[in-house]
Amino acid sequence: MSEPKGYTNIITIENYLLTTIKEYFKSQVEEWIVQTEDFIEDITGRVFIADEVATYRKFELDRNYSEEIWFDECVEVEELKYDGEVVDEENYYIYPANSIPKNRIKLEGSVYTVRSSPNLSLGGNYFYKGNQNIGVKAKWGYSVEVPGDIKTAATAIVAGIITFAGKKDIPGGVEKETIGPYSLVFSNPKGWADTTNVDRILNKYTKVT
Repeated sequence: MSEPKGYTNIITIENYLLTTIKEYFKSQVEEWIVQTEDFIEDITGRVFIADEVATYRKFELDRNYSEEIWFDECVEVEELKYDGEVVDEENYYIYPANSIPKNRIKLEGSVYTVRSSPNLSLGGNYFYKGNQNIGVKAKWGYSVEVPGDIKTAATAIVAGIITFAGKKDIPGGVEKETIGPYSLVFSNPKGWADTTNVDRILNKYTKVT
């Protein structure tokens, strides 16, 4: 089983449910946490805890040339390569400038693009169309730490799964909800309110492409 990334954890879930999860059951809860993290990422198209180690990904233009390239969301760019050569940091800007995630690089006076230009009259500040000819080394993901409302959503989903799994022990008056592939049950207004907000939270973060 994969290790949870940290969208929620057993202590947070215990505090949410006002109960203690028995030791023998914790591995099952961690499996549900992993499944919930995957579900949230599938729905939103985003990873909410970025990689700690930067890795390369390859990109290319869908048009003949552009002074900028859009790429996957990241929290930090360590290096840019164009046609296999490292581009000096002084020759490009990373956007957005003052927030994360970063997802765009704009060239500024880059000497690396002139030699591959099909039209030298355009100057040297352009990427040109090629096959996976742009490499970005970055720490990929939407955020360094999971946003608070995503943590709330993940906690509510896992708590609802736990309660549903033991629903035979719940007194009357429970509320039921289905979120994606999961059937959830709550016997208290707080859990029910948080669960009904999950769709709103996930819609807020869903990436528009």
